[in-house]
Amino acid sequence: ALVSIGLAMAVPGFLAADPFAGMLVAGMIAMTGAEIMGESVKQLTDAVTDEKLVRDVEMLASDDADVKNVTRVRARQVGSSALVDVEVEVPPDLSASCMRAIEERVRVRIVSEVEGILDVEVRAMGEDV
Repeated sequence: ALVSIGLAMAVPGFLAADPFAGMLVAGMIAMTGAEIMGESVKQLTDAVTDEKLVRDVEMLASDDADVKNVTRVRARQVGSSALVDVEVEVPPDLSASCMRAIEERVRVRIVSEVEGILDVEVRAMGEDV
């Protein structure tokens, strides 16, 4: 906009440059606002899910020796971080305290090895349940 003002003052034939530059700047501002609004709506409706994050969490959870299967991984964005829910199958003959230890072990591993995770909730269930 400053350049157009300078041109308009220096060269009288460029009087139309200032309104044109103003419309160009206004258009750029409107496009930036639309992008920000689109991202905000996606985050508010939980539509933003980083597929790589979900795959990484699933891989780390399934790497645990006591985890037989990862049945579900859900991730929700909270600002620049994610909240993750993981459901895993474990052998049915384990005690509740053993299942809790597996949940905590998987949770700590995921939080420490995957960037951008605010918190992880892990739920272990016996295969027969």
